[in-house]
Amino acid sequence: PFAAMHAIVAYSDLPLAVFHGMAYLLLLIYLNEKDKRILVLSAIFIILSIWAKRHGIIYTGVWGVCVFLIDLKGEKIRSIPVGLWTMAGAGALFLAGLFWTRIGVIADWGWHMDRLSEIVPVLTARLFTYGHWNGLWALALWALLAAWMGGAGKKRRLFAATPWVLVLGLALFYMVSGDELYRWFLDGTVINRYVLHIVPLAVISVSLLVVDTLNGRKL
Repeated sequence: PFAAMHAIVAYSDLPLAVFHGMAYLLLLIYLNEKDKRILVLSAIFIILSIWAKRHGIIYTGVWGVCVFLIDLKGEKIRSIPVGLWTMAGAGALFLAGLFWTRIGVIADWGWHMDRLSEIVPVLTARLFTYGHWNGLWALALWALLAAWMGGAGKKRRLFAATPWVLVLGLALFYMVSGDELYRWFLDGTVINRYVLHIVPLAVISVSLLVVDTLNGRKL
């Protein structure tokens, strides 16, 4: 319901969330099929997230790190070249964006540790309270704990941790951002949109927990 309501005002954030979610869903399929064509398709979707909104650059970087970690200890390095090329493309788009926009927007950035007492309650309320995402993030937290404390495989832990890494990154971003961006965070102008981007990863994490529980196996 929240996604349907929010799509009315966040018209660029909804396709970003769809592209972002499809990229990770295809990455999950690639883990089972080991067909590089699926990985390339995943890369196409994560690049499309940049086309939807420039915030996709951040998600492309995280996607590339996930690809790197998946095959870091594998017998055959299959995924890393695709991940590196994708991140290189995202980096080129990022530099082009800096060229065409005002770099002065980051001039007032700095470390603001005092904001932590405001960021944590605001972010927690947006994730867990009634009227927002409710049980989804509680289940995602359960999936994270189950993966790391229940002895799940490396890939399962990676998918469980990724949405929370992005949530942590969101909190850290607003601890260093300028005052204007921070005001948008506090008044709810941007926080719901950013959470919408991450929701597909939380759904995938919870789905993996359900599948693991029903099948009695670890990814």
